[in-house]
Amino acid sequence: MFRAEEKERARWRQAEQAEMASHLSPAAQVAERQFTAIEHNPRLTPQEKNQQTQQLKNSLPKNIVNEIEQMFQNQMRQHQEAREAFHAAAMAKLSPEAREADAKLAESDRNPLIPPQQKVQYIQMFLNSLPKQVKDELDRALSG
Repeated sequence: MFRAEEKERARWRQAEQAEMASHLSPAAQVAERQFTAIEHNPRLTPQEKNQQTQQLKNSLPKNIVNEIEQMFQNQMRQHQEAREAFHAAAMAKLSPEAREADAKLAESDRNPLIPPQQKVQYIQMFLNSLPKQVKDELDRALSG
């Protein structure tokens, strides 16, 4: 079931990206498809993808690169706004204990001084320390 959800999310992201790309100029649409082909090429290692992406970016006119980057910034802003709205709606339904736990998790997650691996360890430790009913409540609220 998890894999089916993952595939559905991937299809949704691709459709969303195609819709966003439709607002680009024809030249930027061609370049965006080239970037997407690199990103989704299963034969390339992450390092090769980065290298090819950088080569493509360097070969394009600056206005095309700027147009594509603006599209992605808009897309990221929309995703962030949607995540924040979902989170706010989910948190409004929680008990005070679960809201407090969520606030502590969010605070540590936003702290730029904590390295990512340490954040993961802290979150796991913190979640394991919560009472079962609070942990279950957070799981239900945040799983959609």
